[in-house]
Amino acid sequence: MNVHFEDKTLPGYFWRPQDDDHSRPTLIAAGGNDSALEEIFWFVRPAAVRRGYNFFTFEHPGHRGALHLYNNCIKRHDYEVPYKAAIDLLETLPGVDERLALTGYSFGGYVSSRVAAYEKRIQAVAPNSPMVDAYEVTVAFWDVDKVLKFFNLIPDSLIKWAYDKSMSKSPLKLALKQYTDWSAGLFPNNMTPAEKFEAGINFQKPFTIRDRLDQFTCPTLAMVSEGDGEVLLKQAREMIEKIPASNKKLHYFTLAKDGSDDHCQLDNRVRGNQVMFDWLDELFDYHYEAVPTAYDARPIARQFAVSPAD
Repeated sequence: MNVHFEDKTLPGYFWRPQDDDHSRPTLIAAGGNDSALEEIFWFVRPAAVRRGYNFFTFEHPGHRGALHLYNNCIKRHDYEVPYKAAIDLLETLPGVDERLALTGYSFGGYVSSRVAAYEKRIQAVAPNSPMVDAYEVTVAFWDVDKVLKFFNLIPDSLIKWAYDKSMSKSPLKLALKQYTDWSAGLFPNNMTPAEKFEAGINFQKPFTIRDRLDQFTCPTLAMVSEGDGEVLLKQAREMIEKIPASNKKLHYFTLAKDGSDDHCQLDNRVRGNQVMFDWLDELFDYHYEAVPTAYDARPIARQFAVSPAD
């Protein structure tokens, strides 16, 4: 299926637990900084359909698939705009009712938080982990002042030589760096490494919802792991403390309590999904009895109903 957005056609996927038009809650998932749509498929889709939820994800601006289709479809701070088009489409699909939930992973924690802050059709949001201010997170992650001080001390030619030498030994690292630059509109270009680094940091300054927290009424489950570090934990707490939503909860994953303390529960995705769907089931007062034949050996395309391409 395709999401028509501005002058672009962005591919997406929609699954249902059974091949019928019965109304069910729908979970929308947003990927992270370097996610592929197939990654999100395995991240949460199996859990969603097993718990009886419709599942939807699409190549939002900055996602790999979107960039390969349109090299100018880079990240943007106002993700509520493309997600409005996606939700407009979802509302036309059989089996989709008003119970729309949204989750997002890593950078998708910003995307999902931003969309829920603006899009009133979202009935539940579970950012993993929340980003109130993506620029603040990035500055802390890179220790920007220290990096820029280093760049100012070393000649550009020597930095470029060291960069090229390091990247020549790791094509995968080079591809990831080029993709990250591309998603911010910084590749290819003639900037020095120092200029590109600073431009990439500054690109994220508009990526904030701090000025919208007082209008954030959507039921919210903030999910953050011990391994995420102090800044992401601080922003998750800030969100939960400041939003006026009557239904809000912070789940802090630790190895001792959850068997998981990694970013987005990469070390125990089952536990991450369990926490989210238990919360959603309670919120929506929803209980699904799985049909025993839904997960037999049939091809996956027949297991789950997929809306035809428009």
